[in-house]
Amino acid sequence: MQQKIIILDFGSQTTQLIGRRVRELDTFCEILPYNKFPKDDPSVIGVILSGSPYSVHDPEAFQVDLSQFIGRLPVLGICYGAQFISHTLGGKVEKADSEAAAQQDDQPVKKGRHSGKAREEEAEATEAEA
Repeated sequence: MQQKIIILDFGSQTTQLIGRRVRELDTFCEILPYNKFPKDDPSVIGVILSGSPYSVHDPEAFQVDLSQFIGRLPVLGICYGAQFISHTLGGKVEKADSEAAAQQDDQPVKKGRHSGKAREEEAEATEAEA
């Protein structure tokens, strides 16, 4: 029996790319519609929830019953998938302030430095040395 990752497709334009990247890691995967999770398939070793053109707050957004796999299998949510998991499990999903997001995108990120705080600390250390 070949083990596999299931990618549940919520309508993202990048679902096929996600599948290709998983396969490049020598892992078999299947892309299925969001509502077609194979409940009794013992070969499934993980689940990826893709992105979607919808917001989790949209009443027409696609939804899946997370109890089918949460706590039983590793789950990765990408974009909408991550927001859906958070929203469904009681987290708060809010619209980002686009100006703040744009400012973050303008900041260069050095290898090993991932947060704005790390950049500030590095800048302060550089100024102190000068």
